[in-house]
Amino acid sequence: MALSMNREIVTDPLDREDLRADLRENIDLLTAHGYTNVLVFFGVGWGEHIYGEKWCDLPMALFDLEPRILEAESKGWGRLGDDNLYFTVEEIPLRLSYTYESDIHLSYAGDHEIVSLIRERWRTQGWLTEYLKSDTYGR
Repeated sequence: MALSMNREIVTDPLDREDLRADLRENIDLLTAHGYTNVLVFFGVGWGEHIYGEKWCDLPMALFDLEPRILEAESKGWGRLGDDNLYFTVEEIPLRLSYTYESDIHLSYAGDHEIVSLIRERWRTQGWLTEYLKSDTYGR
């Protein structure tokens, strides 16, 4: 199923500690709101080692996400902030993209409590660029 997420918020570039802290915060936030599963896509840096011939989103329990990232980092397969990592919560829908540029993209389809909570946390941290893309942007 293709998800339509036509809005996006992007942080400023962050240091590795802030990226990792944000990942943990988002896992905790989603878990506290009853979300248990995500779809994970590892970008090229990681994917060369993780995928075989078929590159696709991997269904994963939310509580397995950080350990899987740490395992891949310990093997030298990729690194948060240096290599792209995407995870999607289909039920909302939203996607968090931790990019090779050390920023985070929050892509989403519409207003949702989780989106508001993440946006407010980023604003409070001083990370928010307030870049918003939508299907009507530029029209």
